[in-house]
Amino acid sequence: MNDSILEKHSPCITGNILGCDGFEYRDSIFCIMINGEHNFINYGITEDTIVFADREKNFIDGDINVYRLNDGTYKLSRSKMKADFKGRVIMSFNVHDE
Repeated sequence: MNDSILEKHSPCITGNILGCDGFEYRDSIFCIMINGEHNFINYGITEDTIVFADREKNFIDGDINVYRLNDGTYKLSRSKMKADFKGRVIMSFNVHDE
């Protein structure tokens, strides 16, 4: 894990809302829950991970991009797809129960 990210965006609670400090609220940011089909294990994204994406971020080959498929589901991809590009992942966290 990159400790500098935690230093810049430490977990916080404001008004009973859990989040990460340093990310300003914007209408362009949305989140999706990842199921078992969208694992990016090298990035810590596995089943039951919440992924935050920003609609204002452009596609970058090799980054984790978010697409919406014809059936209304979302798909993560590091390369271009023939689907509706929705934004790029800016943050994720796991919600595994132990």
